[in-house]
Amino acid sequence: MFRLLSTTEHGKEILSECKAFVTEHLEKIHNCYNTIDGSFSKEEVGRIVLVDVCFLLEFFRRLVNSTEDCPKNDNMIFWSMRRDAALVENQLPLFAIKGLLDVTSQAQAQAQAQDDNSNMKNMCVNMMRLVRLTPDPPSQIPEDILTTDNCPHLLDLVRCCHLRIGTSNDDDVDVTEEDRFSLLDSSPRSIQLRSATQLSAAGVSFRKAEGVNLLALDFSDGVFRIPALVLHDSTETLMINLLAYGHLACNVTPDEADFFSSYVMVMMHLVQTRKDLALLERKGIIVNEMSSRADGPTIFRNVNKEVFLSVFKFKNLCDQIDAFANFSLRRYKMSFITSYLKSPWTVISLIAAGFLLCLTIIQTFYSIYSWHKKKT
Repeated sequence: MFRLLSTTEHGKEILSECKAFVTEHLEKIHNCYNTIDGSFSKEEVGRIVLVDVCFLLEFFRRLVNSTEDCPKNDNMIFWSMRRDAALVENQLPLFAIKGLLDVTSQAQAQAQAQDDNSNMKNMCVNMMRLVRLTPDPPSQIPEDILTTDNCPHLLDLVRCCHLRIGTSNDDDVDVTEEDRFSLLDSSPRSIQLRSATQLSAAGVSFRKAEGVNLLALDFSDGVFRIPALVLHDSTETLMINLLAYGHLACNVTPDEADFFSSYVMVMMHLVQTRKDLALLERKGIIVNEMSSRADGPTIFRNVNKEVFLSVFKFKNLCDQIDAFANFSLRRYKMSFITSYLKSPWTVISLIAAGFLLCLTIIQTFYSIYSWHKKKT
């Protein structure tokens, strides 16, 4: 905070303006949190938000400023921030970030060239690059997402960019009360979906879908299209907190929460072993940036433990995939290809065996023919 305010000659005045902004919006800041411990007054909450937002602004200012020591060069700070920014308990109101950003950036613009993150859009882009759910985070944030009613916190920003309902191949299924309670079980028995390698062996092809909306799963003509997902050491924390936030936040509907929970369950079923992970990596669907690359399946299993599901939103999609994979002729064809055509040597052996079989049949035919001719 002191570093941020010391970049101008009028640090005390800027600090006073920041305090004035927070004081003016104490009620709104307080209302951005569902429950706050009674031991914290509104003034104390405002003071905490002021310090945390100023720290966040300075972090991002240095992150994009190549002329100074950049926090991304310090792995401990960068990775700690990546994890901490995703925690539900660390969420900061976006309107407070915007307000304090306006106050501080106006002062900085008088002393030096304006930084790339000196407006709210670029700030949001930088925040999305920090948490990262996809290999290529959004380069621009749509105007409708930046409205504070729809996006009060950073996790809302992630949710609105990557978990948008409306472009996915899913279903608004009418569910009976009995079915609803049966879907609360998130065990593998509740969903008919095989692992990625099993589906591949049954003839299902995997392709990377375009875009950053993770819910845009699609299956048609035997091709399962899945948006790219990046796995890093903070992905598990981010996903678990997105799940928790979906059930806690007042602005997130149960439908929206169920969509992400359903997505997690689909990925958990697809990625059950290291071979499944390697297959999706080859297809560009998963970008693995973990320090221990083999821990991918563990991430989805751990996140799936936190899933609470009312309605599984990809039921029809999974049924289509399962019906396609169950077609016996295609299954036998793929089994033959994977067993006998997986390498040049097996192909040569198969051709040689076929050639010998043909010679044996011809020899047998002429033997029978010559014997029959002698009899006549």
